[in-house]
Amino acid sequence: MDPMKYLVVSDCNHADFAEERKVAADNGLEFVNYYLLGKSEDEIAAALQPYSYIGNQRLYVGPTLMDKLPNLKCIVRYGVGVDNIDIPAATERGIAVCNVPDYGTQEVASQAFAMFMALTRKLKIIDKSLSSGGWNYKLSIPIKRYTEMTVGVIGYGRIGRMFAGMAAAMGCKIVVNDILYPADMSAEDRKAAGIPENVTLMDLDSLLGCCDAVSLHCPLTEDTHYLINKDTLAKMKDGAFLMNCARGGVICEADLYEALASGKLAGAGVDTWEKEPTDPENPLLKLDNFLASPHMAWYSEEASSDLKRKLAEEVVRAMKGEPLQYQLNG
Repeated sequence: MDPMKYLVVSDCNHADFAEERKVAADNGLEFVNYYLLGKSEDEIAAALQPYSYIGNQRLYVGPTLMDKLPNLKCIVRYGVGVDNIDIPAATERGIAVCNVPDYGTQEVASQAFAMFMALTRKLKIIDKSLSSGGWNYKLSIPIKRYTEMTVGVIGYGRIGRMFAGMAAAMGCKIVVNDILYPADMSAEDRKAAGIPENVTLMDLDSLLGCCDAVSLHCPLTEDTHYLINKDTLAKMKDGAFLMNCARGGVICEADLYEALASGKLAGAGVDTWEKEPTDPENPLLKLDNFLASPHMAWYSEEASSDLKRKLAEEVVRAMKGEPLQYQLNG
C-alpha cells in the first residue's frame, strides 16, 4: 500500500464525506476515515502508522501517540479549537498542526448574538409563562435598552470581532479584553490591528466590572481554563449576562450554576461544555435563566461544507509540499 495515495482522516463522525471525497478525487487520491475515537492508543497507532498527513476531529493526539507515529508530519483539525492536540509536543517533533479557523465565523458569532438577544429580552421566561397560560410582561422586568448597555468581548479574533460588530449595530458600547491587545495599546498599534475607534480595550477585571453582558470568544488554553470561575463571576456586575460559544472549559459550570441560581447573574447561554455531551441531569439545564445548545453554534449547511472542503484541501497541500494556509506552529 502506498500511503501517499490516500487522504486520511482519523476519527470524524460526520454523516457523509462528499466534499472530502471530491477533493481527494480531484487530486488522484482515495479518501478514508478510520473512525478511531474510543480505540486504544496502540490500535490508533497501528491504523495511522503508515501515514504522514492526517485530518483529525476529536481524537487526542499527544506525545506518546506521536512517538508511535514516526512518519507523521502534519495534523489538520476539523474546526477552530485544537485543545485535543499537544501543539508544543508536535512542534518538538517537527509536526505541523493546522486548523480551519474561517469556516463558521458568522455562524458562531450569530449564535452568541442570538443568545444575547434572547437572554436580555427574557424570551425563555416569557415563553414558558405564556405557554402555561400566563400573560404578564412584568415577569421580564428589568429589561435594559441596548443603547444603554455595555457589552464585553473576551477574545477579539474573527468571531469576537463579528459578534462585537453585531452588538455595536444595536447601539451597545463595546469593550474588549484580549491578550494580544493590552488596554494601553497605542493608537498606531490599534490602527494596525484593525481595532475600530468605538472599541475600548480593557484588562479583564475592569471589563467584568463594567459590562451588562459578556461574550466569550477565546481559545481553551492553560491560561483560559476556568477563566470564568467563582472569583471572576463575583467581579461581574449584578444582573449581568454571560454567553459562551468558545470552549466549555473556559467556564467552571458549578460556579456558573451558583451565580445563576443566586441571582448574581441574570442569565447565561452556553453552546460548549466541560464534558460533551453534557449530562442530561446537569443542574444548569433546570434553570429558567439559562439557554443551552449542543455545541452547534458552528453549524450551517454552508459552514459544514466549507469545513470539510477546507480541511481536505489543507491535507492535500501538506501532501504536495505546498505552503500551508492554516499552520499554527512553526
